[in-house]
Amino acid sequence: MRAPHAIAFALFMMASCSFRIDKKKPNQQSNIALSEEPISFAMVSAQIFRPSCMTGSCHPGEFASYQQVTSGDNLRRIEEQVLSLKEMPPAPPKGPGPLSPQLQNLLASWIDQGAPEFANASQPELPPDSIEAKRGTFEYVLKNVFEKKACLNCHVSGGKREESPLDSAEAIFNPPDPEIKLIDFENPKLSYLYTKSDPNDEFDGDMPPSKVRKRVGAVTEEQLAILLEWINLEILKRREKDSP
Repeated sequence: MRAPHAIAFALFMMASCSFRIDKKKPNQQSNIALSEEPISFAMVSAQIFRPSCMTGSCHPGEFASYQQVTSGDNLRRIEEQVLSLKEMPPAPPKGPGPLSPQLQNLLASWIDQGAPEFANASQPELPPDSIEAKRGTFEYVLKNVFEKKACLNCHVSGGKREESPLDSAEAIFNPPDPEIKLIDFENPKLSYLYTKSDPNDEFDGDMPPSKVRKRVGAVTEEQLAILLEWINLEILKRREKDSP
């Protein structure tokens, strides 16, 4: 009779161990009320990833694009660390601390909806004419230049280069440090923002930094064209606004 008892005891212990392991798993989103409103990656990026995850040196380049956030098991790790364990973002001084309930709701709802890139999950890729219509806007530069080259890892409030933020048109044209002039109104191609981005400029063209450039590559000719086009159009728009 000892053998059956031993087997039964072993099975009981195995079940008990499994139960303890399961109990240690985080209770994901147990107290978060999910929203049914369609949520896009752009909304989550603007309110969570850029201001809370891409500042400083915590996650350099990991949250700059939809592909980076959703590739591999990144989404599972984000859900676990941010919503379940609430270990991310880290507490000050390393980070801004856990997300507010409203932002937790936003992130949890986006993940629950399948983490779509667009608010309307059935929305196809934008046709070429729609893409062209967006050229010349800051949003187009942000998505096609600054985010792809990981500029916002440093050039944001709280980042290593917060004196020259690149997260808004206003910040670029009026940096918080009055000594910094990123835009040359008289000769846009000599704008410091442009020359620093131009890998062919032997004096200034060192952005992104070499370590980052190894990962994301240098700014391309097409990206330089996008940047210069926006600078020219923004200068023109601001001059028209200031004219009597």
